[in-house]
This record gives sequence, C-alpha cells and structure tokens, in this order.
Amino acid sequence: MPSQKKIETAKIYKAYLEKYSDFIFTEYKGLTVEEVTSFRKNIKDKSSKYVIIKNKVFEKALQEKNLNINNIIGPTGVLFSNDIVNAAKSIKDFIKEPSKKDKLSIKGGFCEGKIVDASYVLALADLPSKEEIISKLLGTLNNPISRFVRVINNPIQKLVFALKAIAEKKQ
Repeated sequence: MPSQKKIETAKIYKAYLEKYSDFIFTEYKGLTVEEVTSFRKNIKDKSSKYVIIKNKVFEKALQEKNLNINNIIGPTGVLFSNDIVNAAKSIKDFIKEPSKKDKLSIKGGFCEGKIVDASYVLALADLPSKEEIISKLLGTLNNPISRFVRVINNPIQKLVFALKAIAEKKQ
C-alpha cells in the first residue's frame, strides 16, 4: 500500500504531465542546492518547471497517463515544458559552464508524443526558438511588401521633388 506522501507526490506529477506537453529527463550528480535553484530561476522565465523526482512514483504517474517509460534509474530531474526547444537550450546553456558540465546530463525526454534520446534533445537545443523563427518569417514576408511600397512611392516622390524645384525656381 503506497503511503499518503507518495500518493500526493504522484498527483503532483500527474498535474505536471497534464500542464506541460513535453519533458526532458536529466541526471544530476553533485549539484548543490544553490545551483539547482539558479537553474530553476533561469527556466522560470521560459514557462518551464524543473523537478527532482522519485523515480518509481514518477513511473507510476507515467503509466497512468499511458506513457510507457520504465527503468528510470539514478538521481533524476525532469524539466517540464510546453516549449521543448527553449527547455533544451536552457539545459545546454547551463551545462556550458565548466563547473557544471559533469554535474548535469541529459538522459532523454518526451517530445510530441514520442520518447526521444539525449542526442535528439541536444539537436533540439541547436534549433532556433519559436520566436526567432516567427520573426525571421515575418521579416521575409515584410521585405517584398516594403520594396513594393518603395517602388510605388518613388515616382510620387520624384513628382513632389520636381514640383518643389519648379516652385523654388519661380520664386
């Protein structure tokens, strides 16, 4: 019979699984509380949540959500997010620091309904963010329109300058 604390913990995990569509498994070894707290503060801006989990309880929560992820071993933290690219970038930026490189590693994750490995998550980290893609797309769409407006305005501007020059000449 599971304890009341484990039942409450499983409810919390299920709530995270409902709130966030994707997640990344990490293994942490030797991270201090301050380092975990600074990582959490860094990802808070990116609408993500980093949680140190109890492996078996989390596996039960996954099974209840019909996700067959078993054999979670070792000290595990899960980064829940609705934007997996920014979440992966957050982890990659965190482990870029030499003092933290060996303390946090990516085990794998769950992205768009599929279980993915660590190399997939690292590849996601190299992609541009959703905001970057949208801004590039808007810039690409806006460029021909602004060129068209300049082409249309060019003859009108020339007419205005010609009329101004004639007016100045007559004065």
